[in-house]
Amino acid sequence: MKDQKSFNWILKTIHNYIYANEGMSQQQAFSEVVKILFIKIFDEKNSLKHFFITDEEFKKIKLTGKSESFELRMRDLFWYVKKTYKGAFSIQQEIELSYLTLAYIIKKIQDQYLSIKDEDLCGLVYQQYISDHQKGERGQFFTPLPVVKLAIGLIDPGEHETVIDPACGSGSFLVSTVSYLKTKDANLNVLEYSKEKLRGYEINASIVSLAKMAIVLSGGDPASIQKRDSLKRNLGKLRNEKFDLIMTNPPFGIKGRVEDRKTLSEFDLAHQYIEIGNKVVRTNKMRDSQTPEILFIEKCVQLTKKGGRGVILLPNGILMNKRYSYVRSFLKLRVSIDMVVQLPEGTFSSLGTTIKTSLLFYSRKIGVNTIFAKATLSQDLIMKIVDEFMLETKKIDDRLDYEFNRPFYREEEKKLKDSKKMYEVAEFVAKNKIVHKGMVYYVEVGNINPTYMEIDVEKKIKANTLPERGVYILQEGDLLIAKVGNFIGTQKHAVAYVDKKYQGAIASSAFSVLRNFKIDPFYLLYFLKSKFFLQQLNRHRSGSLIPFVKENDIKEMRVEIPSENEIKDWSNKIRKFIYTKNKSRRILANL
Repeated sequence: MKDQKSFNWILKTIHNYIYANEGMSQQQAFSEVVKILFIKIFDEKNSLKHFFITDEEFKKIKLTGKSESFELRMRDLFWYVKKTYKGAFSIQQEIELSYLTLAYIIKKIQDQYLSIKDEDLCGLVYQQYISDHQKGERGQFFTPLPVVKLAIGLIDPGEHETVIDPACGSGSFLVSTVSYLKTKDANLNVLEYSKEKLRGYEINASIVSLAKMAIVLSGGDPASIQKRDSLKRNLGKLRNEKFDLIMTNPPFGIKGRVEDRKTLSEFDLAHQYIEIGNKVVRTNKMRDSQTPEILFIEKCVQLTKKGGRGVILLPNGILMNKRYSYVRSFLKLRVSIDMVVQLPEGTFSSLGTTIKTSLLFYSRKIGVNTIFAKATLSQDLIMKIVDEFMLETKKIDDRLDYEFNRPFYREEEKKLKDSKKMYEVAEFVAKNKIVHKGMVYYVEVGNINPTYMEIDVEKKIKANTLPERGVYILQEGDLLIAKVGNFIGTQKHAVAYVDKKYQGAIASSAFSVLRNFKIDPFYLLYFLKSKFFLQQLNRHRSGSLIPFVKENDIKEMRVEIPSENEIKDWSNKIRKFIYTKNKSRRILANL
């Protein structure tokens, strides 16, 4: 195929034509596209040259709705496909399109030669289907091929190992495993290997057909791909199946939560957890629902043999956010976390999501060390590791993300000659239910000028219209630190000194408010803009979509305590800056 963008456009046009002219659902239309692509590839691989329609046949179908020569040719081709690939289609299946629609499609793609790699073609079709018609509905996101190849290269499967993807989508992990093994052994019997060693389960029947096509193109057995909901209880043999390798990109997102009680009862991670001291403990109380990606994490562990291993593509939130600490605790108790690879920002941007992700590698054996790594995508579209470090597993804190565990932060902290924790040098104001009358200033993160470290709100609002997140009554001299926003840990991070104008103003819960200082507040204001404080913020930030820092983490952050003369010097500089700024504004106002 010379032009993938052009083929993408053709796929979209064909799908829309079927959808508009055949009265089919999007999924039914997709199933028909897969059948036709299967026929096209079969014709190419066997050099039959029967996949075509003449101008005369096309004109006849447009006039009469029929062409015996065309009908016979297409019917015979599909019969041979069904006979040759028995696991891909049942013998009873037929093309469900009118001959006019079929003729339209054949005419569109007859001159296309689908001579790209197997996983590229099926991935392309899958991406088009998911991105245009099911994007995000079940949290399904096509796994970019560079990510798949990176994962397989790192986990290094062997011919003797059994492999499963319990949420296989278009089968990219499985097909790429075959390609990887063929580079190691050109004489690999792919058909026998796939029968004995490969398994792929997928809940969507249309996508199952696509995965079967992918495995057939690689020389494998289509029966190795099966339509199954891997999370369901009544899976017969699956409940006792164990594999050497698990590789998957499970559906993720808050949509399509699992609520079936029988299904939930099969999983520890479907229960509620509580903190007792430094431990996270499972209770006997089940949740009302759980997201699929959390259940798939446990399913992967269940499917892994003792001594086996796996790789799961996960949103970074699961590795860092406090709400998922119970998931990380579960993993640390059940498996060894061997490696975490942070994928580049924008890995899934072509599918309309900015979610940040990582590959988590684990094994069911005793591990001593964990490798953390960062990947980047080169200009030749190869994903490579550009930085990595190793930590002793037992010394890793709760969080499992690359950024938090970078040794750089610990090394920077060691450079401090003297320091105290933030809560030791200032009081953190508690949130209050605001009862206020009249007109008030309301301060949000967007109202902070980070350059001048000041609040910038021109108009007051009626107190009875304050949003519920208005929880602080400010006093002159308070310091504000933003806890939420895209600029956390950068030079544009919002911190501010509350001057006289905003005495009694209401601030949102997106801030930490500091007062009653045990150190000069103007020195502290200087420190809040320092490189070291911003580094601490950057390390502790969480959230894949909306970055935030927990107030408890800010309380524990280190404040450098230099000599009294240095504190005095920096305090005077900040005071002078604020005085000069305000004086200049008064002069401008009087012009």
